[in-house]
Amino acid sequence: MTVTHLEKQDTAGRYSPRSSIISRIFQNRYAGALISLVLVGAFLAMTQPVFLTWPNLMNIVKSNSVVFILALGATYVVISGAVDLSVASATAASAMVLGLLLLAGVSAPLAVVAAVLFGALLGAVNGTLVSYFKISFFVVTLGTLSVFQSFALIINDGASVSVFSTAGFKPINTFVNGSIGPFPKMLVFDLVLLLLAGGILRYTSFGRALYAIGANPEAARLNGIDIRKVMLAVF
Repeated sequence: MTVTHLEKQDTAGRYSPRSSIISRIFQNRYAGALISLVLVGAFLAMTQPVFLTWPNLMNIVKSNSVVFILALGATYVVISGAVDLSVASATAASAMVLGLLLLAGVSAPLAVVAAVLFGALLGAVNGTLVSYFKISFFVVTLGTLSVFQSFALIINDGASVSVFSTAGFKPINTFVNGSIGPFPKMLVFDLVLLLLAGGILRYTSFGRALYAIGANPEAARLNGIDIRKVMLAVF
């Protein structure tokens, strides 16, 4: 009797579902990353007693929220079959705009909206060049990486911006360091964004179009998907 690599027989000659499940887990492309994460976590838990304490775990959440949010956006780009190398530079440029507006006395909500819109504008530059001018996403984002980074430097003559003493920063500080019961507001915010991002990918025509473009752009075009508009929106 032939037995596949996903099936194992027990001593009674029956197939073992448990062995099949274990085989599939280890063949998953994320298995290596998950196993590495577990091993690193176990090592830190054994060598650093404070690692698994609730305050430390929540501190890790808050300190990595920016990277997490950027990763959500980058996920959309990767699913479409592209890569955006300018994400960090665009973030720095948008942060400089936020900081300078707060220093100028602009209220926190208005400054945040302006910074987000500015970041969207930078993304639109990438999306336009990739989608409508048919330039390679690698070439475009590698170039705008330097351009956006340079903008972040020259907008304030290369000087850093400190907003901790401004009145406009207080609401931002309250939100970032605030809690809802035992849970930091940033954790709740991240989870809401995660559910929103996942819901868009799974339950909307935009999400399905994104997967179709990433799998086969020509087939997506023949099925009536406007690739240019979708890619512009993604960037």
